[in-house]
Amino acid sequence: MDYAQNVIAKQVDDQIKKKAWLEKKIEEYDTISKKVLELGQKSSHSVMVPICSVAYFPKGKIKHSNEFLVALGDNYFIERTSQECQPIIERRVQKLELQIKAIDT
Repeated sequence: MDYAQNVIAKQVDDQIKKKAWLEKKIEEYDTISKKVLELGQKSSHSVMVPICSVAYFPKGKIKHSNEFLVALGDNYFIERTSQECQPIIERRVQKLELQIKAIDT
């Protein structure tokens, strides 16, 4: 009886950890979505460019900040604008939410 309880407890613990990981991924996608929209509003941004681990060049510029490479999987990438990235991000979040719902049931 103790063995069965240990197995069940381990499975429950694994599901709790998986749910926490999925929720963290959703938060990351929300942050990415906000940043993508923010970067897409201007065509260039001034940045500090790292030269090494402690030194920065203060007058860097990101050009074409509305263009993003989106990973599709298996080392396939597509170039998309910030507006075109939003539905991709939303679909990924929906898939994660479905996995969370499956864990809850």
